[in-house]
Amino acid sequence: MNAQSAPKTAATFDEMRRILRELPGPDLAAQTEVVRRQAELTKPPGSLGRLEEIAGWLAAWQGRAQPRVERPRIAVFAGTHGVAQREILEEREEHDERQYQRHDNGRAPEHQAHNHGD
Repeated sequence: MNAQSAPKTAATFDEMRRILRELPGPDLAAQTEVVRRQAELTKPPGSLGRLEEIAGWLAAWQGRAQPRVERPRIAVFAGTHGVAQREILEEREEHDERQYQRHDNGRAPEHQAHNHGD
């Protein structure tokens, strides 16, 4: 093997610990801005579930109020699965219909992720 094709050695635990100690902390201002902006969006609070929490986390660690994910892959699944017919969630069918309409005209939250991609 020549020097160019030689395998690289992994960092030691001491090296990894040093690197972790030197990392900057989270940007709490960026995270706060994401939470504030989420409250202004045209969606029911908490309707994006864990995605809202992930956006805040990502903002804090990227250090930007508008976090980015380069080249994401998104799968969208929709359906009531009979929940609305059992009246478990009030007004669910009406809400679903509004969401389908938003999706059809490009105003749904998932379109925002798509519009920022390539």
